[in-house]
Amino acid sequence: MHRSLPPLIAGLILGGLGTAGLALAGQSAHNTITTARAELAAARALIDEADRPAARDELRRRLATVDGLLASLQTSGGGGGGGGPAMSSQKFDRFLVAIDDASGREARIGLVRRAAMDHRFTVDQVILTMEAFKFGADQVDVAATMHARVVDKRTWSRVYDVFTSEGDARELRRRVGG
Repeated sequence: MHRSLPPLIAGLILGGLGTAGLALAGQSAHNTITTARAELAAARALIDEADRPAARDELRRRLATVDGLLASLQTSGGGGGGGGPAMSSQKFDRFLVAIDDASGREARIGLVRRAAMDHRFTVDQVILTMEAFKFGADQVDVAATMHARVVDKRTWSRVYDVFTSEGDARELRRRVGG
């Protein structure tokens, strides 16, 4: 089943996440890598069951968690983006249009993942991005992916108000550690 996964994802799942290419320092990066490895191990276990829809959903969730962890490493010195201001409103408007124009969940979530690698966001931008997605699980993936790149985390609690399900809010809290 893993042959149909994109090569980068399959490589991460099958090969694990090594520290060789990451410029990391401190205990926080170590904890992030440990968590990413645990998520990859759980994803590996799901590969054999990936013909079941529930297993595919769980695999997607775990891979989104790894994406968020890798984005957080990027913010803490693992490369790319760095600090700085949030995405400009003009660029953000184009970003939302691109999400709306994309067809399929994976393409839309992929746009968010790519943007989170190079840009920072305000909580308002996170909320607007979440609202571009219909399902709570997708909103959780979006918020978890963008969390490490938020410039105004003191207002992060507003993100939880987007959810119609307390379960989705609880899942996001679990994934972002708070």
